[in-house]
Amino acid sequence: IYSSILFIGFGLSIALLELPDLFKYISKGIMKTAVIFIWVSAIFKCFIYIFKWYSEKVGMNTKHQKRLLPLFDNLGKIIIFAGAVYFILLSWDINVTGLVASFGIGGFIVAFAAQDTIANLFAGIFIMADSLGAFSLKHIGNTYGTNSAGDMTSSVNFQGEASGFGTVWSTLISSNPLSETNATSGEVQWVGEAFLEDGSVLGGIGKGTWEKPENEHRWNLVMNIDLSDGEKQRSEGSIDLETLIFTGKIYQG
Repeated sequence: IYSSILFIGFGLSIALLELPDLFKYISKGIMKTAVIFIWVSAIFKCFIYIFKWYSEKVGMNTKHQKRLLPLFDNLGKIIIFAGAVYFILLSWDINVTGLVASFGIGGFIVAFAAQDTIANLFAGIFIMADSLGAFSLKHIGNTYGTNSAGDMTSSVNFQGEASGFGTVWSTLISSNPLSETNATSGEVQWVGEAFLEDGSVLGGIGKGTWEKPENEHRWNLVMNIDLSDGEKQRSEGSIDLETLIFTGKIYQG
C-alpha cells in the first residue's frame, strides 16, 4: 500500500508539471506498471498462502488429491498472470477490446473443436475428486511366514463394511527382509471377498503401497484393485496402529 501511494504521488506530480507529452506518457506507464507488479506480487503470495493453508486444512494427502493440486495451482497462477497482462496493457493506453474479442472467438473455436476432449478432461477431474464410497474394517488377526526369497511375510486379516459391497473379509499381505523389520514404507497386496445384499460374492485382488508418516502411529495405503466383475477401483485409507481399524474411501480406478 505504501509503494502504491508513493507511485500515485509521483504520477500526480508529473501530471502537474509542464513536461512533454511523450515523457508524461512513458513515466505514467512505467509507474502504473510498477504498481501493477507490486499488487500482482502481493496477490500471488496471498494465493500461494491461502492455497497451502486450504490444502493442509482439508488434508490433501491422498494420491488423487496430490494429482489435482498442481492443476488448480497452475490454473490460479495463469489467471493471475493473465489479469496482470490485461492491466499492464491498459496502463499503456492500449486498446484491449479487440484482443479480448479475438481471444474469445479463438477460444470458442478451440473449445468447439475440442469439446469431447474438454468434456473428458472435466469428467476425469470429477471422477478423481469424488469418492464412490467409504469403508471401515476391523483387524481380526495376523499370520506370519516366509516367502521363497527368505523374506518375512505378514498377512493381516480384516472384517468390516464397505459402501456398495456390504460385509467385506480381506487380507493385507506385505513382506520385508528380516533386517528391514522397521521399514516405514513398502508394497502390499490385497485379497478379499464382499458378500453383496443379493447373496452373490464379489472377489477382489489388488496391489499398492503403504507408508508410515514420521512421528505418526498409522499406515497410509493406496491400492488399485481388480474386481471379479471386471471393474477397477482404487482405495485410499489408513490403518490406525492403536485401534487397528482400517478406514478410507473408494474411487473409480
